[in-house]
Amino acid sequence: DICRRGETMEGLPIDVRLRILGNVLKHQQNDLKNQGSSLKDSSQRSKSREKDAEQKSEGSANERAVCVVMSKDRAFQLQECLRSLIIFSSTTTEKGKPQGFHSIYVLCHVRERFKKSYERVRDRFPSVKFLYDTKPGDFSTNLLSLVQRHSNDLICFVVDDMVFFREFSVEEIVESLRNPKVLGYQLGLHPNVKYCHPRDAKSIPPTNMEKCGKESVCFRRILGTGDWNYPWNLCGGTYRGKHVILILNSISGTDNTKKAFE
Repeated sequence: DICRRGETMEGLPIDVRLRILGNVLKHQQNDLKNQGSSLKDSSQRSKSREKDAEQKSEGSANERAVCVVMSKDRAFQLQECLRSLIIFSSTTTEKGKPQGFHSIYVLCHVRERFKKSYERVRDRFPSVKFLYDTKPGDFSTNLLSLVQRHSNDLICFVVDDMVFFREFSVEEIVESLRNPKVLGYQLGLHPNVKYCHPRDAKSIPPTNMEKCGKESVCFRRILGTGDWNYPWNLCGGTYRGKHVILILNSISGTDNTKKAFE
């Protein structure tokens, strides 16, 4: 105020000067206090926005998919599996948006004589994360740790002797599993699959298939046989991470099977 009025303190009594300086310092302290309050409010708003973003992220769970490939002493098969998987899952949507698996992992058990071959495969696919068994029990430990890390994602299971021969849409897998009534998405099934190799028997498709998506159909597993009535499939089956945890716990006997379907 003094500067604005063009006044100075020259010629004023010392007590007046001190009183004026005291008032100035008081105003400065109030300004700093208000500024601090403003900064605190700003920080709180920032934290609130971060929290909202986290909640929004949690609310959009299962919006991305990861792939877990299992391999044991088969470097060449793994190489061809990864090569075809990456080629045919890395497509674009109708809007031109790139799509594919968010992450690809390989859980592998490798004997000494195959290690160099696996190292070559790993070097050819730098974006793929390899998790090795080094001692008994590592496979289950690595698998559970991986699944828990991606409990809010979709998890597609693949084995190393699978080869992909045409494009498939990861986006459509994600879209299909937004339906809470759908347990899993099976990449290896098609209405023309009518023979079950493991059982060497007919695999009768359900008769109630309904189109759901551009290239997908929905069906009731109980109405099919063989491959069509196989709920837990590690050969191209995609499931919600939280359901994978419950199913694995049920298999190991550490949880109630019923909880996996609640």
